[in-house]
Amino acid sequence: MSFSQVALAAALLWTVVRGDDPCFESSRSRLSKLMNSTGSRNSSISCGCRPAHQVRMYRHCVRSTSTKVTGANPDYTHLQNYTDLPMPDWNTPLKWCTAQGAVLIEREGQKLKQQEPTMEVSKLRVLVDSVHRDATTANSLLQGLADKGEVYTANVEYYPLLFNAVAPNTGAGVCHGPDTELVTAQRQQRLDTTPMPMGIGPAHSMNQTRYGEVLDIFENLFGIGSAGPLRNLTNPPIIEHKTGELIGAAIVLKFLATNLLFAYASGIPHPTHTPASQEQILELASWIDWQRRVTAVPAFLTPEKACGALSIITALLDKSRHRNVIHVGHDTDLDALAHFFQIAWQAPPYPALTTTPPGSSLAFTPRGDNTASVHFTYQVFDSTNDPEVKVVPTVPSQVDLREVQAFIEKQILEFAGESCLESCKRLVAKL
Repeated sequence: MSFSQVALAAALLWTVVRGDDPCFESSRSRLSKLMNSTGSRNSSISCGCRPAHQVRMYRHCVRSTSTKVTGANPDYTHLQNYTDLPMPDWNTPLKWCTAQGAVLIEREGQKLKQQEPTMEVSKLRVLVDSVHRDATTANSLLQGLADKGEVYTANVEYYPLLFNAVAPNTGAGVCHGPDTELVTAQRQQRLDTTPMPMGIGPAHSMNQTRYGEVLDIFENLFGIGSAGPLRNLTNPPIIEHKTGELIGAAIVLKFLATNLLFAYASGIPHPTHTPASQEQILELASWIDWQRRVTAVPAFLTPEKACGALSIITALLDKSRHRNVIHVGHDTDLDALAHFFQIAWQAPPYPALTTTPPGSSLAFTPRGDNTASVHFTYQVFDSTNDPEVKVVPTVPSQVDLREVQAFIEKQILEFAGESCLESCKRLVAKL
């Protein structure tokens, strides 16, 4: 589906939602008035409709990055080997939120509070992975949501199994790991059918000239490290059939783009040989999304995200509580929900389809008829601590919850087995 097709479908589908649900449209209309290009807010705007029950999944904050590189040259496994410039000074431990990354999440909380003024922090259910960056993200989000004129009370519950049912960050898993042979086959199919960014095309029939130009763009920005030119690496990228891992220069492009984007979002200097504009930084970030698109296949995601997916669909179908629930997890959690709910989104000015910048979220709003409206919220990073926040409908923008529930359970049975499904059902029943 082309960008224009996605945009047209989104516009048409949003018109349907707007006509059927005036309160939901009013909420989105209020948000567009609340946020302009400078992120300014107007707290006087409100909605007179009954508060909606929502379930949200957030990706964690902008964080410091790992420097370990696998899938490129096995003799050079540090990102410093692929650039002649120094790494950013994150001033925070590995994979923790950067200082500005935490502030960005707090800003999102403030804007969410203005979008949903009836949302009370003390009545939220917040489910979080037991990873430091997720805990910081939850705390920062709640700080932003808090009413400064009232006593602050909030509860955060740590449920690592909701974010990885195979190998949770803390404790034992309840599902077996994915079938490597099946994961490899699905990744090969994705590699064959998913065009590489920046006009290169699919790996098996890529535009060699354009690919060389893109490698030049990266080397003009980051230089050439001790590992040598990027052309010396595996090109085009391949799926290694024994391990199912993605191999090639594209891996290095993804790591360099991640460093640049996260430093830019954090307001941390990232040296480059030539200046990089916001437009170029966001364009290069497409390599992050492309790599995930190829590797985050159903056979890999489903065993890990089985319990989390069941918890979300159960909360959406629960008509007895009408309680807002927030999950704080990872980009793979958003990837999994995109698959389980069969949705996609375009988030301009990010060029990649179904992109998941740090701090972005999916919000599901039940409509009372076993359907739910879905929208995606994200920040347009600009190196400041208060960037523009945008909200876009997904495609489709309305989902049938019973159909989604059946699909989730079918996927778990197919890729994780009956024991995983039953274990996750028992866990969710106790939530």
